[in-house]
Amino acid sequence: MKTYKKIILTLFILIGVNSYAQSDTETIRNLLRFTYFPEPTEDRRFPIVNTSVASGTETGRFWEDSGIDDLQNFIRAVLKDPSSGGDATLQHAIAEVLKLNNRKILVYLWKDANSITRSQYAHSLKPCVSDYDRSDSATDYHVWPCAAYISREDDPNWGGYVHIGQHYATAKGYDKLKATFIHEFMHTQDPVSALNDRFTVMNHLYRYGHDGTHFDVEAVPNKRQAYKEGIANVLSILFDNNDLQRYLRWFANNGSIMVEREVPHGFFRVFRGIMGYSDDVWLYNQISAVHGAGVQHGSHPEYSTYPVRNLNPEFIVHNEVVTAMALGLTSLHVRDIDPFIWAVKKVNTQIRGNQEQDPFALIVNKFALGLTSRGDSLAEIQNQLESSGVQDQPYYPILPLAYFDFFTGYGASSKSEFNAMFSGELNTTLLDIYWDYFKDRVRTVPIPPIPNSSGSSRSGQSRIWDNISDVSIQCGVNQSLLPGVQDFNFEPSGSSNSNTPQATDDLDESSRAASSEDGDEGTSQASTQADGDCRDWPSFGTESSVTANGVSVPVFNATEAQKSNLEQTLSRLPVAHINAIPQIIIVSDDGPNYFLSHPERGGASWRCSPANRANEWIKISAYSLTERRNQKINFTLLHEIGHFIDRDFNIVSAHQEEARRYLRETDYQGHTQGAGEAIAQGYMYYFASTTATERNPRVRDRLPVYLKEILENSSAWANVSTW
Repeated sequence: MKTYKKIILTLFILIGVNSYAQSDTETIRNLLRFTYFPEPTEDRRFPIVNTSVASGTETGRFWEDSGIDDLQNFIRAVLKDPSSGGDATLQHAIAEVLKLNNRKILVYLWKDANSITRSQYAHSLKPCVSDYDRSDSATDYHVWPCAAYISREDDPNWGGYVHIGQHYATAKGYDKLKATFIHEFMHTQDPVSALNDRFTVMNHLYRYGHDGTHFDVEAVPNKRQAYKEGIANVLSILFDNNDLQRYLRWFANNGSIMVEREVPHGFFRVFRGIMGYSDDVWLYNQISAVHGAGVQHGSHPEYSTYPVRNLNPEFIVHNEVVTAMALGLTSLHVRDIDPFIWAVKKVNTQIRGNQEQDPFALIVNKFALGLTSRGDSLAEIQNQLESSGVQDQPYYPILPLAYFDFFTGYGASSKSEFNAMFSGELNTTLLDIYWDYFKDRVRTVPIPPIPNSSGSSRSGQSRIWDNISDVSIQCGVNQSLLPGVQDFNFEPSGSSNSNTPQATDDLDESSRAASSEDGDEGTSQASTQADGDCRDWPSFGTESSVTANGVSVPVFNATEAQKSNLEQTLSRLPVAHINAIPQIIIVSDDGPNYFLSHPERGGASWRCSPANRANEWIKISAYSLTERRNQKINFTLLHEIGHFIDRDFNIVSAHQEEARRYLRETDYQGHTQGAGEAIAQGYMYYFASTTATERNPRVRDRLPVYLKEILENSSAWANVSTW
């Protein structure tokens, strides 16, 4: 019997704290702009200067006003370095969302203490306004958080906007403010809804149905809108445990799902095929034909209700909460949001070209591909299952399918019915793997809270979490998410203080500090530095090789021009150092899966302990090979090689203090601040300024005498006379 510990919903465990700080804050400061309206009835805005907040200089109208403490604290959390009070977890989520499109986003902040109608808001770009009271006797109108993918600002580089007001923060609390902001923020990056205009009938918008709005427990007519809200909810539930628990209780108790009964006039329905509208617009007709009229909602008589698990799965996925739980709980169980964000980016790319594709199928297919970086490819997994059956190992890619099966009440009775949830567009191999090998295992997990068999007073929350964890266990994912317990070895990894194998990851060009007169150098960024047990990887791609100083080095996915770049850099090194290099993999953002598409910038490396070149690698992003600083000499490659020379010749272990001194003196801004980064940086600057035959490195601030001597006095330089 496998044992496990319950999931702890603490987001820093999921994402990590120290690994992302600098590049995330830089991304945010570059792409986010905040503007403040102290008096909503006057079109007078007061910009907030990002760099001033980051440096601790809080001047201007926004900081002078009282009564907006939550907004002020929120801006500090977003813009300040984590060491100075910034929220690293929130920053990482915002930065990852921003990287989906790399467009500037404008955030409107409103001091909406007084209740005014929408027409009284002076700015032409009106915020959403909602009646917070909703009673018959009074109205209480304030800014309701909202966002848009397309901005109406004059600058074409603006990629969307968000509105948020102090009243909401006061009413809901600071944690809810963060969760709601990241939800709305996801909408600014999501073209699925923005490009989808097929649901306007005679100038009436039917994206959310006849009433133009939605409830979280509603099955909305337009399935794309359920997707749009669902993926936004994935991130928000990670910041708001209360909402996640509420959703889980609703599902476990077979709570009511709402379906709007109002439909377009029959005349327009007759012509829906000619006009190109999806039948999903008239969802109630489809549901009532199968399940009857339902029960009229007590407070909203224009809606019918059905117990959620009584509906066919193809109808349940019209609900945003089900999508959020299936995808969000997968992220929690693999301890990383990066595979999910990668999948969203891939969906965005494909949906722009073909809106007829089902985004639900796309997100599951792409999510699974992202998760193959934790193990074999889908084809390899299928071959292993066919030959030897389910083994005692994690099968990460099928987790999203398992949770969709769970959260649709195991309602699909055949493989084709299960695929129908996703418009018949699931990856065939992925579908076969789940249905043929894991469906029966997962369905042994009860859906309602399990009974209290021990007689102890365990909460319903604990019991539903047992159910959720058991789904994961049936897929072989049975590790705890508690701090200090084994990581899932996903690349790039999370927390840098883990003792598990991790990859160094040199990202974000904007974080690098230029350091040479001709401007072609910079500080490589590394996210983690650790050695660990070797492991198997997905396919590295198409293999070739480069030769330098008589040594052949395996290279994957490289063009002839890229191989020439690698060769001219490697030729600067001594043979003994070239022999220490593992295979070099070129990755690009259009790679077939997460493993071959990350890092998007810079480089990364994986070192095994003990050393095993067959399972070690250096990744170089295709983007980094286009950077001017890497054209003549590839600084990124030299930095990554430096990590292997450090490991193979045990350089840093005797020089921890000097290495830390170097990082302080050079204000090293890498993702990882480990002492090994000093050796990698020193190695990079050493061979960027000399060759093995010249042996005349340029001493300067970036390569001080003491670091040069550490390198030259190490065993890596022991045979210098034979170089």
